[in-house]
Amino acid sequence: MLDYISGKLVFKSQKYAVIDVHGLGFQVFVPLSTYSRLPETGSNIKLSVYMQVKEDGFALYGFLTETEIEAFKALITVSGVGPRVATSILSELSAGELKSAVLDENLKLLTSIPGIGKKIAQRIILEAREKIGGMPVEGKASAREVLNDAVSALESLGYSLNTAKEAVEKAAKAFRGELDLEKLIRRSLEILR
Repeated sequence: MLDYISGKLVFKSQKYAVIDVHGLGFQVFVPLSTYSRLPETGSNIKLSVYMQVKEDGFALYGFLTETEIEAFKALITVSGVGPRVATSILSELSAGELKSAVLDENLKLLTSIPGIGKKIAQRIILEAREKIGGMPVEGKASAREVLNDAVSALESLGYSLNTAKEAVEKAAKAFRGELDLEKLIRRSLEILR
């Protein structure tokens, strides 16, 4: 199994990145939290990876921090949660938010994630509690949290939900690395003018 991948970042999107390793381009699926902190294309990068082996090939899932990959590995041990669902969860919640949701048995937060119903949320709380509860976490907000906060700020200024979402999504595409809420709101307002 692979532990990490290191090479040149040649493409990035909100779903996956392509890393060139000595002439081979590896597609690596990433959560939004990792995507928001990826460097510019052409930069060298190292991602911790999980390799899913399937009948028709394999898929790589990459993360910038050990905390993220530990949360991912804990999630995929839950019955009904595969790598794609775990990546979706980590796109919506930071590892810290996930840990809090599991320890607090916050079904409402877990079921607010697209594709996560009450039964899966209950399984996550029961089956991954020990692994997720023991994880150390960093205190930074998730990319999704920053995006949602920016949308809320624009709504409070009188913009409709759809208009605010569109502006924030356009503004977020211009960011290199971690999203900054204040700069994201400013850039969104520039788009709306």
